[in-house]
Amino acid sequence: MTTQNSHLSEIASIISSCRRLEELGNNKTGPRKIIREAIFFIWETGVNKPTKFSKKRARSIRASKEKDIKNLRYDHPIPLKIIIEKLYSLEEINEASLLRILNRYIKEGGILITKEEDKVLNEKGLRSTMPKDWDEEDILARYKKAGIEIA
Repeated sequence: MTTQNSHLSEIASIISSCRRLEELGNNKTGPRKIIREAIFFIWETGVNKPTKFSKKRARSIRASKEKDIKNLRYDHPIPLKIIIEKLYSLEEINEASLLRILNRYIKEGGILITKEEDKVLNEKGLRSTMPKDWDEEDILARYKKAGIEIA
């Protein structure tokens, strides 16, 4: 089993466990935070992957000019809230189905944007949602709608 498959297997197990917790009546906030962290620490910044503020991390044009990481924000092009809903809607959570969603919507992880650009996303109501006319293909649709150019 490859490292990627092992990681996918662990994430699938975590998602299944969290889904069961919700079915048992647990508030969804805790289990979904667990999934967020698992995806970030295992998939996005795991073995041989760039760190959160790595120079290799994709970023907006404005973020690429920013010298101080304190002025940057790590943002998911497709909010994890939406990705988690897609994962929960899977009939069967397994390595293959998980890989399809993670590769499609997260691929290399989050993108660095400036705090000012993050404010614009919030002002436009795009903090944790996609634009109403999103085609479910263009992962940069939120940024385009907010006028944020990705380098």
